[in-house]
Amino acid sequence: MDLNTGIFETFAKGGIFMYPILLSSIVGLGIFLQKMWMLRPKKVIPDNFLGQLYRLLSQGKLTEAEAYARANDS
Repeated sequence: MDLNTGIFETFAKGGIFMYPILLSSIVGLGIFLQKMWMLRPKKVIPDNFLGQLYRLLSQGKLTEAEAYARANDS
């Protein structure tokens, strides 16, 4: 393989098998980006949720803190 060969020449040399590989790469990248967006820290554990939970725990209200944590969908 020539190191000076461009990506388009390499793609053309791969023939018809390159199209499913390209498609699955694009779909995989899309799924990866979507998961990164959905699992960003501010969405997984919001700041206001942690603040309220810490307040309940510091006041010794363990059952209320547990109920609050279970009621939250994050």
